[in-house]
Amino acid sequence: MFGAGAPVAALAFPCVAELIRDGVNGTLFEDAAGLARALASLLADAGAASRLATLRDGVAVAERWDAMWDRCVKPTVAPAFAA
Repeated sequence: MFGAGAPVAALAFPCVAELIRDGVNGTLFEDAAGLARALASLLADAGAASRLATLRDGVAVAERWDAMWDRCVKPTVAPAFAA
């Protein structure tokens, strides 16, 4: 989602904080009820537009998919396709 410039709602698991900073570039939840609360908070209540704007701003500084590919994947796979 970051590669597309969209904030993320993700299941909280031990290393997810390496990418998602809750309330900065996404929101974390632990179960179905938590996801429902997160979605309601981001889409339905009075402060939703402000929270979404904050998350969008947090994602805006994230590296895009094509840049991440060029930096991380291309150097590894490109030699296999060299003529």
